[in-house]
Amino acid sequence: MATLISCVGDTDPIRNYHDGPLLHIARVYRPEKIVLIHSERSILKHDAIEAALQSIDGYDPIVTQDATVISNKSVFIFDTMFDLLYPIIHAYYQDEEAVLLNLSSGTPQIISALFSINRISGYNVRAFQVATPQFASNEGIKHSTGQEISELIATNKDQSTDFQVRIIEDKGEKFNQVLLMRTFADLIQEYDYEGAYRLLLKHKLTSKKKRATMIKALESLLNLVKFQEPLPDVNKSELNEQEKILLNAFLSIQLQHKRQLISEVLIRTKNLAEAISEYYLNVKYPDLMEYRYEKWYLSKKTHHDLHIFLDDEAKKARADTGGNISFNPDSYLSLPIYVNIFCYLEPESVILTHLNKVLAINHLRNKVAHGFKPLNQKEVKGQNIYAASQGLIKAALDVEDKWMNYFEIINHDLLQLLGYRDNH
Repeated sequence: MATLISCVGDTDPIRNYHDGPLLHIARVYRPEKIVLIHSERSILKHDAIEAALQSIDGYDPIVTQDATVISNKSVFIFDTMFDLLYPIIHAYYQDEEAVLLNLSSGTPQIISALFSINRISGYNVRAFQVATPQFASNEGIKHSTGQEISELIATNKDQSTDFQVRIIEDKGEKFNQVLLMRTFADLIQEYDYEGAYRLLLKHKLTSKKKRATMIKALESLLNLVKFQEPLPDVNKSELNEQEKILLNAFLSIQLQHKRQLISEVLIRTKNLAEAISEYYLNVKYPDLMEYRYEKWYLSKKTHHDLHIFLDDEAKKARADTGGNISFNPDSYLSLPIYVNIFCYLEPESVILTHLNKVLAINHLRNKVAHGFKPLNQKEVKGQNIYAASQGLIKAALDVEDKWMNYFEIINHDLLQLLGYRDNH
């Protein structure tokens, strides 16, 4: 009995009036059994998948769901996907007569793991990729999420006798190389530099010299994430040492933003806001602060009027609670105090505008950082947390615009070295 093993991606079952990969393979090869490996996200459309499969004229497969459900957090981690999917594929390969494998559904990390499992294990499995109806990138084409499955089936152009077969079977090294290059490109475009790095170590995707350059570039990106090491491009800039530290910290936040790691961005943004405040005030008002016990404190020797202002603001802040607590000059400086300092010294400052944005979401940050509580998606929806970091670094350091799109530039350079083009 022929069995199709398939993960389920956003393109399944139908997208842009055509079969998604899973439905298309089923339409062409009509396996008697289909095993679906769901993620927490895709399991919500299991019934829609079954309905789409049943819509194929004269075809009534056995559709089963593997017991494993992949967590939404894990689908973007190559190593986790490899370890999870390997025993699943092995088990079905042992039990089924003929196995078909879908190499087009799921995240790039899932697809890369399935491809690697098939190649490394040497299973006698027929593995397929499905080209888009345009035989090009899906970029700009909306998903069909939210539409009724009956409507999608009724408007599916592949639901005809003369549909175009878009299947590419994994038969030879040329296709293997193309698929690996495409998977590498997908990982890069999703800012999964670790997945791309591991793929590059295992496979010779380009010349020895270019490969070495790419590995070195990826290692520097991984060291930024893992060890907060300064990026070589930052070290080569004309900024002073303190400015380089701030820029490197901002780029770390930028990368977490690109990867949609919202809690990490939230936690790091306050740290950056305080560090930029310290740097800016020390440069412009060198006698304002003192560094003691590895913390910054307001100097008691100068700025008597500022002390009075901060004292008044502290009392106002506690008025609602009936308290009457004054500003403590022996307290180390933190974000709320920095905001008040800027209110006094530079009330029209662009930096103050962005500090206020960070302060407005500080309660969310503290909930995550100190209370270890999950973020409520409704609370962060519509709040561009990253924009405050971006505004602060531009206002304080006046850096070039290229740093605002640093990782797009890096991605472009890596794909140029690979020789990757979308029409692959």
